[in-house]
Amino acid sequence: MKRQDAVCAWVGLLVAILFVVPHGEAASTVAPAPINLRVEHLAPNKEAGELAVAGIDVLEPRFYWQLPSEEIRSHKQEAYRLVIEKRDTVSSKYSSICDSGMVNSDRSAHVRCSGEDKKALESSNYYRWRVMIWDNHGRKSAWAESYFVTGLLSPSAEVIECAHLEL
Repeated sequence: MKRQDAVCAWVGLLVAILFVVPHGEAASTVAPAPINLRVEHLAPNKEAGELAVAGIDVLEPRFYWQLPSEEIRSHKQEAYRLVIEKRDTVSSKYSSICDSGMVNSDRSAHVRCSGEDKKALESSNYYRWRVMIWDNHGRKSAWAESYFVTGLLSPSAEVIECAHLEL
């Protein structure tokens, strides 16, 4: 009789685990974070030790990201939030120059930041950009972040010419 009670207890526990305790997709309360972050089609070459894309030379860069491939079938982006922050050269702290807020859109390519208090990018500065998404299950992802450095952005930059030298 004791053996039969032990088997019943194990079967009961197994049923509870399989049908009562959430598992797999239902157990996750966080959407998958975006991957393959790019700015102007460029990504840091992490194999070469690069931390940031260098030489971005447009005033309003476009940003790109993807959902992890194993999540594409069951998850769809419903909204995103894009934040661009400038690093202070003295304190190394970041200050926001654009925060899109939550944007109801499934776009993840050619996205420009359009926040209310948007400030212009400046030449030769280090920036961090972050994105989070909300999926079709109403879950918010963790932040995914990447970095870029601006090149010369001034449209009035002068070209220095050398006088023609005869040898």
